[in-house]
Amino acid sequence: MRFIVALTALPCLALGACDSDSGAPASFNASASDSTVVNTLDDAGRQKLCDEVVTFGESAVSVTEMKRLSCYGLALAFSAGESCEATAQACMKAEPTESESETTSSCNSGEFDNCTATIAEIESCLNARIAASKALAAKISCAADEDAMNALAEPAESACAPVEAKCPSLAEGGEAPVDNGSSDAGSGN
Repeated sequence: MRFIVALTALPCLALGACDSDSGAPASFNASASDSTVVNTLDDAGRQKLCDEVVTFGESAVSVTEMKRLSCYGLALAFSAGESCEATAQACMKAEPTESESETTSSCNSGEFDNCTATIAEIESCLNARIAASKALAAKISCAADEDAMNALAEPAESACAPVEAKCPSLAEGGEAPVDNGSSDAGSGN
């Protein structure tokens, strides 16, 4: 299922912990000029952009939306029918683990070093991914129509294609440049 893959990449543009259930800003607008090419920013400018992306992501998608995306995404990937719904509901009711409740994210601005996308392209991609995440969170269920879910993710895929092409470090992992403080990323710790 293509939308399952999108679900794993979309939430907060993999921005780390989303720690707010409050309303999000209408859209992401970086402090740098829209026409600026990301890798032309100095170190401080890239770090500022990175921090702005993380801050926006943490405020734009609520904890509840993130949990719904994660729980139903996993249930759809590994369960079927009634088992899917039971798995998703058990996940939704579960208390967060220590790593899930960790709300501090830091950003590895080095991921932007070879990024030739413009600020406007980064903004467009992030705004589309956040919108898609929110739409998917509202519609996802075990009975969800795969085509309908794919249609919700498609605008983000289109908006992010230039960023993925121009920012190889971001495209390789399908993630934003985030370092959650764990040096053992593969273990889930």
